[in-house]
Amino acid sequence: MLEFRNITRSFGDRVVLDKVSFNINKGETFVIVGPSGTGKSVSLRIMIGLLTPDSGEVLLNGQDLIAMDPEQRSAMNSHFGVLFQSGALLAWLTVAQNVALPLLERGVDEDEAEARTMEALRMVKLEHACDRKPSEISGGMQKRAGLARAIVTRPDVILYDEPTSGLDPVMSRHIDALIKELQQRLGVTSVVVTHDLHSAFSIGDRIAMLSDGHIIAMGTPEEFCASDSDIVQGFIKAQFSAGYIRGIKI
Repeated sequence: MLEFRNITRSFGDRVVLDKVSFNINKGETFVIVGPSGTGKSVSLRIMIGLLTPDSGEVLLNGQDLIAMDPEQRSAMNSHFGVLFQSGALLAWLTVAQNVALPLLERGVDEDEAEARTMEALRMVKLEHACDRKPSEISGGMQKRAGLARAIVTRPDVILYDEPTSGLDPVMSRHIDALIKELQQRLGVTSVVVTHDLHSAFSIGDRIAMLSDGHIIAMGTPEEFCASDSDIVQGFIKAQFSAGYIRGIKI
């Protein structure tokens, strides 16, 4: 459904992505892991057109997003929903108004927008907070509000940028459960960028690790854990040692 072909992206003299290629199957949850600064979030920004690669192709259902003009690309972006790391809620709007915003921007009438907004809030168990401002809810609730906004347009692909970042372990596992539930309920394709291996093992159908601009391991959680890469094994051991991974059987 979604494919990176030889994507290269540099910032000055620093090559962040060096001819990176992978494909993502329809309906799967594909997780990109790695330490900070390895190009995980850059990959997401390229997928939705916030960054342009130096070279390579991004294909959605066989169509090259990079080659499209702005009007075509804008139309194709309707296939994507995005949960940004911060939640990216507008402080002066209520939770419901934040969730409804992308619908109203697309010309959906107010009655339908309200109905779809409440449906999305119910999916993330946040309908009770619909009239609150972002400053009046917790960080975990802000993430759920951002997730409701990501799904309200009924996208084919949901992109998650560090969905558990800044959350305590209990709320992190709750977000993991929501991601799995939405994948199963909506049949969406999910791309998750995270440094949280517990989350990756919990939700991922396949996991890929970026290091020094390259994919150094990719496969199911079992295949990922069996990688003979010293970098992968060091990353796994570091997270186990720090107590970030608990109760996961691989």
